[in-house]
Amino acid sequence: MINKVKSMLKGGAFLLRPGIFLLFSAALPLFADNGKVCDLSTFSHVRSAILPDMEKCLPEDTFSIVLDETFFSTPENPANGICIIDKAGKTVPFELKKIPETLETIRENQLTGRIVRNQQLPDGRNAIDFEIDENNKTVSLIELVGDKLPAGSQLTIAAGDGKNWQIAVDKLKLSDITQLADPVNRRFPLPVPLQGKIVRLILEKGRFPALEAVRVFEHQREPAQGTFTRSYNITHLGSRNGKTVLKTIYNANYIPLTRLKLQLDKELYLNKVTVLGSNDRRKWQEISSGSIRKVDLDEVDSLDFPECRYKYIMLCIEHMANAPVKVRNIRAYGSAYHYIINGGKDRKELTLYYNPATAVYSEEINIPVKAGYGISHPQPNKLHKTGVRDRASWNHLAGVLIVLLAFISAMVLTAQVKRSDKLLPED
Repeated sequence: MINKVKSMLKGGAFLLRPGIFLLFSAALPLFADNGKVCDLSTFSHVRSAILPDMEKCLPEDTFSIVLDETFFSTPENPANGICIIDKAGKTVPFELKKIPETLETIRENQLTGRIVRNQQLPDGRNAIDFEIDENNKTVSLIELVGDKLPAGSQLTIAAGDGKNWQIAVDKLKLSDITQLADPVNRRFPLPVPLQGKIVRLILEKGRFPALEAVRVFEHQREPAQGTFTRSYNITHLGSRNGKTVLKTIYNANYIPLTRLKLQLDKELYLNKVTVLGSNDRRKWQEISSGSIRKVDLDEVDSLDFPECRYKYIMLCIEHMANAPVKVRNIRAYGSAYHYIINGGKDRKELTLYYNPATAVYSEEINIPVKAGYGISHPQPNKLHKTGVRDRASWNHLAGVLIVLLAFISAMVLTAQVKRSDKLLPED
């Protein structure tokens, strides 16, 4: 009896051998450092990064890897689904953060003053002089309110003290703003800001029509806190031009968008734009709306909005029924996220194994970070096991198979023992 049980136990052990084999095969290749283990076969892509020389780095051996479009290929956030290995084969600890940046914003400050003369110059041209109340002010922008200047007229803008003049705009041919759906006041940002007590507007031919007001502005630059941004690639998927609205769709691939800059295919335009986002192209959520324009020197081509991540974005651009439009150029910008690596003294060459996964972004970091070293293009991971469609569940599947084989072996062994008991003679 005892010998037979031993023989059957050997058979059970033999049945368990495939499970043992699966256990060891699923565990390779593994990298561990300070208790963290990475199974590199679970990652589909690999990239290499070369850190800069130490003399070019900031204090505390701090480095960063800037994320590009390939890290934002799913709705999840790309922090937990990555393993960074150094040249010695050890995992490198990291954090995913946005880097703060001191920005410069421009505020328009209207300068007080009044029109003091509407005159004809000795050369026959008509001029309006606007005198600023304060001295030593820098003029950056002129706005004409209630403007009815005829299209094709030529306008010159100068500033000075009444005797000496500096020309900011010379013989600008004015556009026909009656073509716009909603004509606006003319605004003239000066290519070069000028200082002067008097701003002179000169019409090369004819006389100025009655104006409601002339407004003069200076630009004041102020610091503001923000985070680094970068440009991203988005792909055009198609457009449909309706009677009064152009709808155009782009593949944004879940990148963290904050700004769109676009230009239309016209020399003169003023159009309202609505930006929407969707993950399935069926349900759309409004992200932002605003206007873009190009009138003489006045050009506004940006739409800013809070950070958002969608698979698709759609632009709805309103236009007049007899003036359909097309998007000539579009550029996308968004938050720049960084993998922050500390203690990079002996880790100049790193390898990134990654798949996007869930994580929580940290908004701020209080240490300066230097980025700008080389990072290679994504390559397929040769260690990646492709036999299972869901890569992340490979270890789980192997464990289930081991438990199942062990259960089957135990059942066979129990059945064999019971059958042997029946065959033994009674005492």
